[in-house]
Amino acid sequence: MNKAVISLVTILVLQFISITAAVPCDPKCAGGWGYGVCQSNGRCRCWWGWNGPNAVYITSGVYKNRILADYCTTACHYTHVYRSPLCARIPTPPTTTQPTTTGSPSTGSPSTGSRTTGIIPTTGIPTTAVPCDPKCKGGQGVCQSDGRCFCWWGWTGPNAVYITTGVYKNRIKADYCTTACHYTHDYLNPACASFPTPSVCSVPVYPIVPPIPCDPLCGTGSYYGRGTCKSNGRCLCWWGWTGPNACYVDGGTYNNRILADRCVDACHYTHDYRNYNCIKGSSTTKLSTQPPTTGNPGTGSRTTAAPAVPCDPRCKGFHTGGNCSTADGRCYCFWGWTGPHAEYITVTGPEKNRIKADYCTTACHYTHDYLNPACASIPTPQVCSVPVHPIVPPIPCDPLCGTGKYYGKGNCTSNGRCLCWWGWTGPNACYVDGGTYNNRILADRCVDACHYTHDHRNYNCTNGSSTAKPPTTGNPGTGSRTTGIIPTTRIPTTGM
Repeated sequence: MNKAVISLVTILVLQFISITAAVPCDPKCAGGWGYGVCQSNGRCRCWWGWNGPNAVYITSGVYKNRILADYCTTACHYTHVYRSPLCARIPTPPTTTQPTTTGSPSTGSPSTGSRTTGIIPTTGIPTTAVPCDPKCKGGQGVCQSDGRCFCWWGWTGPNAVYITTGVYKNRIKADYCTTACHYTHDYLNPACASFPTPSVCSVPVYPIVPPIPCDPLCGTGSYYGRGTCKSNGRCLCWWGWTGPNACYVDGGTYNNRILADRCVDACHYTHDYRNYNCIKGSSTTKLSTQPPTTGNPGTGSRTTAAPAVPCDPRCKGFHTGGNCSTADGRCYCFWGWTGPHAEYITVTGPEKNRIKADYCTTACHYTHDYLNPACASIPTPQVCSVPVHPIVPPIPCDPLCGTGKYYGKGNCTSNGRCLCWWGWTGPNACYVDGGTYNNRILADRCVDACHYTHDHRNYNCTNGSSTAKPPTTGNPGTGSRTTGIIPTTRIPTTGM
């Protein structure tokens, strides 16, 4: 009898191995925690909190409420007592009387029975202190003494924030915890909660292990403004950049540098000048009028001739950026300073990308390779021609050159002008005389529709940014024309 039983078990094992080998799983069904285990029918049995294509719940047996899928690579919260309909299909039970779960899948409310895994803190629950939201209850969260709800793994709610230190690290506190969202002790899902901004304003001398994650946008800005993620979860900004929750570093190697969530806003400050507008909020578009209080940066010697037109009396002092430098009575600003009627110097030379203004007492961040439009206007070149050979380095165009619809977007030429496609114009427009681009229009930007052709100049198109008036001069060509068809000939780029 025993031999017969052993033989039967052997046959069943061999059949199982045969089936397993015959139906391979998807290669993405990798073994281990958080992914899945290949089954004999070619399906992948997912670990708690993971699902994938063609997912379906297991409704009975030792793996009840687990998920089978093609592979398991997508985070989705469900537990042994809570089936989220968003994670997998719930198969129709064989009978209407057989329960499919101890929870309520339709309402998302889990069972409040006892648990044998994990620890929810029960100390510090307020009695007469700060009451929690009434929805902080059951198996989803526990009320804490500060009136916040301490969420069970996989649950979150309004104003959720991760706990980043201590025994409850990577758990979530929220107003209440009724929304299913997958996260674990080693997987912080940004969709579940925000990462708190550390209250410290210092750069760690020794790296914190494991590091606290930074804002996802730390390191994504342009130029030096991208910032560097530090191990304490703060973003160290380069000079002249700031962002949300910014603060100045006191002392050490990074003295007077700024730490922020991310470094995406230009704001002028230096190693010896703290502009407190840079740490008042995430927006730094308002220009500072606060006079500097610390230090004077070295500017080297500068020789200037006596101006024929006197400058504003406030054009003085190298630290405030002022130096009356030309015969037009304008004030030549030092890097990082601007003022009324400010305009960039765009001609090639040692002063390129510096600013001239009535006087220079307002801090605003710009550099030799970053023209901040909030600091000064970019002058329109007075030329009305397309360079035969590209100008190096090119003069920057109006930021809106190239942003219009259809062919009206325009092409930025190296002399700082925007070359419009036929039928488009814009501010400071003029016609090109002769050459490859004869009768095309150059403007600051090409955003206004106005009819002109290769042999018809409509001077309403160059009289201003508005082109509503009908043409009054010129005679259109009498050649054939196909109405309604936008030409598809390629825009020449030679010399631009």
